[in-house]
Amino acid sequence: MKYKDINTLNYKNLQDMEYIAALTGKVPYYDFETKESKFIEKNKIQQLISELVKEEKFAEAKELMESSKKDYLKELEKNLTPKLLSLRISFPLWVKLYALALKHETSPSAILRRLLINATKSLIDELNEAGIITPRAYLLIKESLDSLEKLQERRTFNEDEVGRKYILIYEHEEPISVSDLKHIHYFLKRLVKAYVKQDNIPEEIVNLLFEKTVASDFETPEAFFYTYVGVFKENNEIFLRLGPEVNTLDFYYVVFEYPIRAIQEFPPEIVLKFHKKILFNAFVDCPHVIEKIKAKLEGDEALTLDDYKSIFCHNFDKEIEILFREGTKPFIYPEGGQEFMHVEFLPYCFEDYPLPLFGMEFSERELKIDGIALKRRPSKNEVKENLERLRSIAKKAYYEAVGLSDEKVTEARAKVEKGEIDEEVLEILSVAKGVDAFLDYLLVRQEGGKDLLSAFSKPSEVFTTTFPKPLVRILELFYGKKVKEILEELILKEQL
Repeated sequence: MKYKDINTLNYKNLQDMEYIAALTGKVPYYDFETKESKFIEKNKIQQLISELVKEEKFAEAKELMESSKKDYLKELEKNLTPKLLSLRISFPLWVKLYALALKHETSPSAILRRLLINATKSLIDELNEAGIITPRAYLLIKESLDSLEKLQERRTFNEDEVGRKYILIYEHEEPISVSDLKHIHYFLKRLVKAYVKQDNIPEEIVNLLFEKTVASDFETPEAFFYTYVGVFKENNEIFLRLGPEVNTLDFYYVVFEYPIRAIQEFPPEIVLKFHKKILFNAFVDCPHVIEKIKAKLEGDEALTLDDYKSIFCHNFDKEIEILFREGTKPFIYPEGGQEFMHVEFLPYCFEDYPLPLFGMEFSERELKIDGIALKRRPSKNEVKENLERLRSIAKKAYYEAVGLSDEKVTEARAKVEKGEIDEEVLEILSVAKGVDAFLDYLLVRQEGGKDLLSAFSKPSEVFTTTFPKPLVRILELFYGKKVKEILEELILKEQL
């Protein structure tokens, strides 16, 4: 950094000048008539006092004399305790800050503090080499920075079911309308079939799992579409990932009926392989329970609540007991002070499959992901084009996964118009409509009526860190910029 002459820094008040006085060992003096900030060497103080007295500026002379007796470095030392610092970081650099935190497996707060420490070290090293600050001041600040480096931060990343570390930067949950539910269900069933086919798992067991939807009991169904955007770490590289979590399956059926029928209709190795693939806990950690349950069924014994708990290896006893006694309502709308529980024991089926992980390219005002340029303040046309591009990417991925194409859908519609309606035509059109509805929830129905890209790429985000306030102000004075601007420049330069 090219430092500025201390007499030309943009001092806002006397406190600013006292910070520089602490560094230089000089005495601060502000001439109110000329509006000049000056730093006087201590051996020249008496001369200036005499000049002020000759001009009958007695009050100024007295203030200068008092200032010359102060130990500004000692005053600075008292204020080097780290204090909470709140910072509003602009898009897209706030996304990069999360990405850097994940790369180093720490928190955004720790990254911000590290950047401030490095910037301050660089500054005082340069000022020390130029002889601008005193050796005593240099050592004091260096020791303060060394102690700041030892501060431990709570890690803010999570780890998913397959061991990938991630930080979510946007989440939204939207209720699925009754008119969309069955089409999405058909699409998900076909998608799961494609997903497990890679492991030679028969589609019949998928049909069994998807036999009942949340609408199967003829009550008003309650299903939700959860969308997230996050930064993910895979093979030591950082990606942007967007994806859904949606479950159209009937809770009661999945817990109390499906596992029993599965072990009756399929070999244990197929059941276990399928459940591991879709991250469903039934029998996975306790395969011996399969034989126990089968023996009871063959002996016409009724299964107890404890048997159902054992199917899930006693990992979800509380949830299963509530579901057994009270049905699904407690899981959706907690009433009477009941705790809402995320039903982690339900099949996850798939996560980001088959959506791609997006590489990220950052500039000061733009984030690029796979040809999509996200800006801090995009035009309406840019928003529309970005959404169309993302929808095209997602639709292509889903169509390829489930074996659909625009041509197949067009052919199926043509057959309907001719009255040639059969099961295959209805399957194609049901799945295609399910894909369209799925993409609407994923990409369009987001927070505040926005699309997904606009919703997550908000103009700025507030972060906090801890750092000594005087050192922040010293950086601002020498850089000639606000700390927010300094940090955004440093974030941009960091290698991801």
